[in-house]
Amino acid sequence: MPRNYKPDPRGKQYRKYDETTIKKALEEFKTTPNISISAIAKKYNINKSVLYRHNRKTMKKQGGQNALDDDTKRHIIQY
Repeated sequence: MPRNYKPDPRGKQYRKYDETTIKKALEEFKTTPNISISAIAKKYNINKSVLYRHNRKTMKKQGGQNALDDDTKRHIIQY
């Protein structure tokens, strides 16, 4: 029988942010030039570290380092 997880009641309770609000804030950050994440975080009342983390998720490429650079790959494929 699997154990049912119960979080520690003394542990830190993180605030739950609405996904639509986070997406709206990130869209504004991407479309508006010369505005910082801090300014948008104040506007939407979201912690800037949350916005930064969600922004990194969208920018991050999946996987590890490539063994070959792009020029070498193209050269091998061509020949």
